Amino acid sequence: LRRHGRRAVDAQARRQRHLPFFLSRPEFGIGQLLGFGLGILAASVWMTLLWEGTQSIFIAILWHTLLNSTRGIAGGISTAAFLAYGLVVTVGAVAIVIWWLRPARPAEGLPVPEPGLPRGS
Repeated sequence: LRRHGRRAVDAQARRQRHLPFFLSRPEFGIGQLLGFGLGILAASVWMTLLWEGTQSIFIAILWHTLLNSTRGIAGGISTAAFLAYGLVVTVGAVAIVIWWLRPARPAEGLPVPEPGLPRGS
């Protein structure tokens, strides 16, 4: 998680970069601010996964464009569709973090060290 965490922590920087958009909407309150922060964090997890898998700025731009477009469409349909869309993105991000946190399995054919014994014994 350490290598993933560094990129996911960049969520704070992303939130600050997107903050002027948020503050330009006077109808937003504390609930929207919390949802906004969670959404930025979830998007950062997805972006980290895509970046580590592809190292492609094109894929990052494409993903961001797709996310904004589909979120806008969902928001145009209804508030419920917008919130459901955000929930799907967030649940996906939680699944990614759980996947990152799973214990590493030894490669096939390698001996599994016994607990309590130093490696190489």
